[in-house]
Amino acid sequence: MSTTLVRALVVLAPTLILLAGSVALYGGRKTVPSLMQLVGAGCLVLVVLTHICEALNLLPFMRWGAEGSLATTSICRVRY
Repeated sequence: MSTTLVRALVVLAPTLILLAGSVALYGGRKTVPSLMQLVGAGCLVLVVLTHICEALNLLPFMRWGAEGSLATTSICRVRY
């Protein structure tokens, strides 16, 4: 197993707990702050699932982390 996969799986449990808590909170109170917390928790889960997909190489056509991919070339060309 790669370290990326292990880290993503370790982080998946707390983010799912956070998402479940946010769903319960929004179910009880239908307020804007609880909705924003629910959206934020959903986005965190999406980030973790993206890392899992990257570690398992489920979407190779996206070339995540490959040399010369869009993200690596745009980051390298930024000048400060």
